[in-house]
Amino acid sequence: MLRADLVERGRVEHLLRTALAGRVGPPRPGAALSVAYQPVHDLDTGDLVGFEALARLHDAPGTRA
Repeated sequence: MLRADLVERGRVEHLLRTALAGRVGPPRPGAALSVAYQPVHDLDTGDLVGFEALARLHDAPGTRA
């Protein structure tokens, strides 16, 4: 179990390094980062007060790591 966790962590670290280095382009399958924006609302008033940006790591088309 521990070995599997270490292997998975190594895989995700490699994907992150590859994506951050910009070595992955659209024609080549592999790691890529995308940005998703999430609204932030005031819980008392329900007013929209801003957004937060989330970076998502994709290790293959249509999947998230």
